[in-house]
Amino acid sequence: PSDKEKGAKCSVNPLIREIDGASFYDLVTGEKNALQKLYNILPAFIEECTGGKYVFKDFNRLQEFFNAAFENLE
Repeated sequence: PSDKEKGAKCSVNPLIREIDGASFYDLVTGEKNALQKLYNILPAFIEECTGGKYVFKDFNRLQEFFNAAFENLE
């Protein structure tokens, strides 16, 4: 992890594990591609919970954002 005050990486600490968000979700849930699955269901969930007030009109665009953020994970 970075040291905000120094603007550089902290020295290595064997008690701290660096992990990306998608791998963290897999680890915590025990489910492969858990974050991807969450992204896939969120638009419908948000629409349902808001009574249709918030609707994702471009799911493909949301998918593009996810892919751009996590393209180097495989």
